Amino acid sequence: MANKTSDLEKGVQLFNAGCNCAQATLQGIAPDNMNSEQMQLICSAFGGGIARYGKTCGAVTGALMGIGLKYGYTLDTKDSEAAKCLNLSQLLVSKFEAEFGSSDCKALIGYDISDPEKKELAGKSGVFETRCPKFVAGAIKIVEDMEGEG
Repeated sequence: MANKTSDLEKGVQLFNAGCNCAQATLQGIAPDNMNSEQMQLICSAFGGGIARYGKTCGAVTGALMGIGLKYGYTLDTKDSEAAKCLNLSQLLVSKFEAEFGSSDCKALIGYDISDPEKKELAGKSGVFETRCPKFVAGAIKIVEDMEGEG
């Protein structure tokens, strides 16, 4: 198992460096040998609650992708691995919602960032610097704590 502290720090550092929440979360969970640029490309449309529509938090979608990397299945392994992956995915969302009250970006940050004016207000409020790193770290920690569950 990876070092949780360094995974949490890595995710938050990447978020603070400019990665979106999904990009930062997936990279905090993924094995070190994964291609960082490809992960960032895959997650590009998931930041801000799926393309900045305030839907499912990017930290949650990034964590779901991380679960897929760690516990996912292929056509060859679907029969034996699908249930575990799906159970862990549901567990992640349940635990995230229990900890933060929602998995919806709009509810978590208190702003509808699909509206340009409200997105600007959110930026001025500091919510991206104060709240979002907690969601990234929280999602990474939940996945790491699920080792052996499912």
